[in-house]
Amino acid sequence: MIENNNVFDPLAPIEDDVEEHAEPSDLDDNYKALAKTIFNETPAKSEGLLDILRHRILDEEKWNVPTSNRYLLKMLRAGNYDVEGALQVIREYYTHFQLRPNYFRFCTKENIDKVLGVPIQTVLPHRDRHQRRILILRTEHWDPATLTYPELFCAGYMLCELMSLEPKNQIAGVTCVVDLTGYSFAHMHSFTWDGIKSSIALLQNSFPLWMRAVHFVNVPLLFRATFHLISPMLSDEMKECIFMHYSLEDLYDHLDPAILPTELGGTNGPLDNENCKKLLFQMLDYFQRAQTYSIKSNAEPQES
Repeated sequence: MIENNNVFDPLAPIEDDVEEHAEPSDLDDNYKALAKTIFNETPAKSEGLLDILRHRILDEEKWNVPTSNRYLLKMLRAGNYDVEGALQVIREYYTHFQLRPNYFRFCTKENIDKVLGVPIQTVLPHRDRHQRRILILRTEHWDPATLTYPELFCAGYMLCELMSLEPKNQIAGVTCVVDLTGYSFAHMHSFTWDGIKSSIALLQNSFPLWMRAVHFVNVPLLFRATFHLISPMLSDEMKECIFMHYSLEDLYDHLDPAILPTELGGTNGPLDNENCKKLLFQMLDYFQRAQTYSIKSNAEPQES
């Protein structure tokens, strides 16, 4: 793995109709080398596989999904540079929308303001040593009485969509830090099995973004019991990406405190959501458009 320590690379504005644009050519040599290492990605291989994937999608008469190079390359990387794998990600992604519309109806300005108005979720402006974006989730300021799990999930989904549009993240993936300070019975009871399935799908099956590492910090006994119930639903590959830390010092073996917010004992200032909020506001049309795409078959979608 190519390492590039603590790069300051804040999320940038996303163009409207971004999926219609060609793949940007500004990937630096580090990311091109990383793509070659992870996916064996080369320009010639990309061109051939994109053509095959596009034709496979067009052959599906009941599929209404984008077919631009940028969109297909995102799905191809999510499918580990395999056409069948990419098609499976596409199926799972849109089936998830169709099966669980309640978890996506909060893609609104009001929900962005509500959820990101408190320091619960954000994407850090620095990348980690593996060139990955860092997604932060925190339970301490989450009051389930005023903020439902579907509202919280939808904000997390929007942040993941935002990250998935950056080609760098499609290659390097994302590191997630879940701070469980203050985790309580109220939090535990806010999860339904359907909500748990939605979160797991976002992590491992139904989304075009690789979660390369998930770090749980300040883990209480109550969450260990919760995790014991959900761990059978995780793939072996996902389990290998999960780390449980019982102190912040353990986390620092993986992430430099110089790029972490003060809420995680870091030295990079308090958690700040303003840039993420601004970018999500710019993407509201994108989120609405994403939900107009669909896949259909003669059979009804099956629960995953």
